[in-house]
Formats: sequence, C-alpha cells, structure tokens
Amino acid sequence: MLQYLEIRKFLLISLMTLIFFHFFKEEYSVYYLLLSIVYISSLLFVISDKEIYFYNSPTALFYFVLMLYFIWLAVWTLRFYNLDNNIIDFDLRQYLVGIGRMMLMPLIVLIFLKLLTKKEDYEKIILFFIFAYCIGTLTMLLQQFVGNIFFFGNFGPPRFAGLNVYPSSLGNITVFGSGVGMALICCFLNDKLNLFLKGIAVSLLILGVFLTMQKSALINLIIAVLILCLTINIRSLLGLFLILISLITLLFLVYPGIITNILSLVSNTLGLDIRFGDRSLLHLGIYDSIFNRFIDRQLDWLRPPSGVVELLFGWGIPGGSQAMGYSFTSSVDMQMDHRINPMISIGTTHNQYLDLYQMGGIFLPLTLMGLIICANIQLFINWIQFNDRLSKIFFFLNAIFTINLFVANGVLFQPIASIPFWLSISYLLRPNKPGE
Repeated sequence: MLQYLEIRKFLLISLMTLIFFHFFKEEYSVYYLLLSIVYISSLLFVISDKEIYFYNSPTALFYFVLMLYFIWLAVWTLRFYNLDNNIIDFDLRQYLVGIGRMMLMPLIVLIFLKLLTKKEDYEKIILFFIFAYCIGTLTMLLQQFVGNIFFFGNFGPPRFAGLNVYPSSLGNITVFGSGVGMALICCFLNDKLNLFLKGIAVSLLILGVFLTMQKSALINLIIAVLILCLTINIRSLLGLFLILISLITLLFLVYPGIITNILSLVSNTLGLDIRFGDRSLLHLGIYDSIFNRFIDRQLDWLRPPSGVVELLFGWGIPGGSQAMGYSFTSSVDMQMDHRINPMISIGTTHNQYLDLYQMGGIFLPLTLMGLIICANIQLFINWIQFNDRLSKIFFFLNAIFTINLFVANGVLFQPIASIPFWLSISYLLRPNKPGE
C-alpha cells in the first residue's frame, strides 16, 4: 500500500513539474520524450487498476463522448494527407505531436481522477495554478531588465505605447491573458492562503496584466473583479484592498514605467483616446477596441461551409491550426476563395468553438458546450446544496473560461490555462460526496 501511494505521488509531482516547464518544448525536443514517458506511465497506472469508479452523470456522459470524438479525429485526420487538392503532406512527427496536443489535457481528467483522492489534493492543484501565473509575471518582469530569455519564446514589436512585451514561463503572451482572471478568482476565494500571501499574489497577477499588454488580460481582470464584488465580504475586500494599494504604490516608486503600460492598455482595450490638448498621449494602435474584436471573432460563424464534409466532420486535427502544431501557406488566389482549395478554410479563427468546428464539424463544439453546461449546473447544485466551497470556485472559473473560449483559440488544450476546467471535470466525476 505504501509503495502504491509513493508511485502515485511521484507520478503526480513529475507530471505537474513537466507541465509547468512546458516552455522548454520549442527549444529542447527531449522535453517531449520526458513528458511522453511520464504521461504514458500515468495512464498505465490508471489502466492497471481494473476498478475505476466515477459518478454517473450527464457531465460524465458528455465528457466520454468528447473523448471518443477526439479519438475519432486522430483517425479522421489521415484522410486529408497527400491528396491532390490539399496543401498538407504527411509528417509522422507532426501528426503525433498534433495528437499529443489534442489529448494531453482532456485525458488528464482520468489521471487526476486516479492520482487525486481527496478534496485537499484538488486544492493543491489550484495552488499550483496560482503559483504558475505568479511565476509567469516574475519571468516577464525579469526580462524587462535582462532582455528576452530565448526558451520562453520570441517577442515582437511593441503592440502599444509602453514597455516591451515579453513571453513568460507560461508560454505565448496570450496564455497569461486567457487565465489571469481565473488565477485571481482562485486566489481570492482560496482559504488556504492568508491575507498577506493573497495580497502578494494578487499584486503580481495584476502587474502581469500590464506587462503582457493583452486586451483579454484587462477584460479578464475586470470580469474577475465583478465576480469578486458579488462573492466576498466587505471586510476581507477592504483588507486586501489596503495591502494592494501599499504594494502597487511601492511598485510605482520602484518601476514608474509601468504607468504608461496601464494607461496604454486601458486606452487601446476600451478604444479611448487619451489626449492632452490637441495631442494624443497614447496612440490607439493598429487594433480595434476589445468590443469590436469580440464581435469580429464571432462573424466566422456566418461563413458558409465549403461542403457537407466540413459541416459534419471537419478537417481533423489540422483544423486546430497552429494550436495543434499545423501552419498553412497558400497562393493569393487560394486566400481569396476557400472553395478553390477547401483546406484554406482551416486557418485559425481565434475562437476555440469555431476551431473545434473546423476540426470535427458542428457536433464537436456542441458536445463541448453540453459538457460545460452540465458541469456548471452540477457545480452550482453542489455549491448551494452541500455548501461546497471548491464547487463554488470551479463554477466561477468555468464561467470565465467559457467566455475566453470565444476569443482564444487553443486555450482548451493549453497545458496551464486549461487546468482549472479539466480539474473541475475530474472533480465532478469522483464518486465521493461533494466536499469530501
């Protein structure tokens, strides 16, 4: 029994460590080998137990249907390689990496179900999530002084007025924006952190919003604040607010350049032109306000499918585009009309639901929506009926995650940003009574 517990602990620590260091994958191919060994070992550990118990519910049904869908996509993808009218040649490594990216996080639900036995284990993974995002801020801050650290990824030209934007230990700069709202909710509602630690963590997370300069980060911050105003008591809110004011004031004194970032991000996100007399202090940049961008990313729903195959079955794993490890190039003529070459329609839509549609047809995003709806209904019932604090946290995390899916392609499969969602599914599949 002791050996069994030690193996379980070793696999869990190894898996979460490799997920945290996933930014090494682009520079060091050995990372894929190590992750594959630990991940397959964890799956074998799950399978070795012939008796796997889970709570039979609509959430479980939609989850297993979704998993069958992903397995089917691995086979369906083979249909589109090396065809005369397609722009994709078979590459075994690319194919296997695509399957790995697609299955890594959805399958982790079953691994969590086996490796996490108590409610406290799930709370530790939430603490890991908070820690990962705080470290993400520190790595961005570090690069402001030492310059770009190559294994975090490349950085482009400044998006708006202010400091250079660097990637972080979370990976691409978009990852921080997609998950910071969830990290803030985890931090505020977590009763394992005292007020001082919460103040430090929240300060780091808010700092990260303005270092990453992502519109989605600011909107996630606003959404999180609105949720928190409805869920925590005034006394705790005031105490935390005082700590935040002290830490942020200290930050302004030590690093005044961040003020420009704050004003610039607010200006460009909300479409405000901050002026002094006739002179614009902060340019609006090349991007529309977040509200126009959100609408634009839904308009692809109105694009007619290139045929019945796309509508019902999609284009397989390549439909996920860059998030699945695929990138496509074509002539100008192909870009003008996707019907000249149907595969041109699989460029990313910057919308996770639409990218899923491109991967598996109309029923794949509908299956995910069914899973999200059933999961949140079950979480809400557990929160109200059993006063389960963890269900309450997961309920709000999934609400934020659902909104982010409309504007963040690949976030469903991102190793760190998607952890709260898949963790909540695992929590609901447990045969334990809520709160135990």
